[in-house]
This record gives sequence, structure tokens and C-alpha cells, in this order.
Amino acid sequence: MLLIAMGLTDPVAAPLGNFFAGFFVDRLGRIKMILIGLVTCIVALVIQSVVVLRGNGNVVASSFGVFSFFLFFIGFCTFYDVPCWACTSIDSVSITYR
Repeated sequence: MLLIAMGLTDPVAAPLGNFFAGFFVDRLGRIKMILIGLVTCIVALVIQSVVVLRGNGNVVASSFGVFSFFLFFIGFCTFYDVPCWACTSIDSVSITYR
């Protein structure tokens, strides 16, 4: 909660997620990581939508809202961001050197 209040969620989660994902891109595969990231982000957005629609001051619902916020950042930064950049750089190099 303190990270959200200070605005440090993205500057903390993104570099850590990207760092760890860099080690697993070749081991898991780019397509599999992108699909895991998309599913994770969609699940987080569905949880957040349900919390917004049905929460109404419920403490447990608010906790799930904060959880979905962090789940989205973990899914995006760890599983979606790095493979997309890796695919972009590999494709551009293969096109450049033809």
C-alpha cells in the first residue's frame, strides 16, 4: 500500500520484473510468456472490474482490488514486456541483414 501511495509501483516492479524475465525468455519461449502475460493482465482487469462494480466499501473487496493492481503489474512487467521487446529486436535484426 505504501508503494502505491508513494507512486513507486511502476519504477519498482518494472525493472525487477524485466530483470527476472530476461533470464527466462529463452527457457520458456516468447509466445508462451506473452500468452501468460496477457491472461494474467486480463484476469487482473476482470478482478478490478468486479471490485469496482460490487465493492461498495467492503474491506475484502478493496484488498482484492489492490491485489489485482499488483497482479497486473507483475503480469505485464514480467511476462509481457520483455518478450515483446525481444521479438521486436530479433525481427528488426533479421530484416536488416537480409
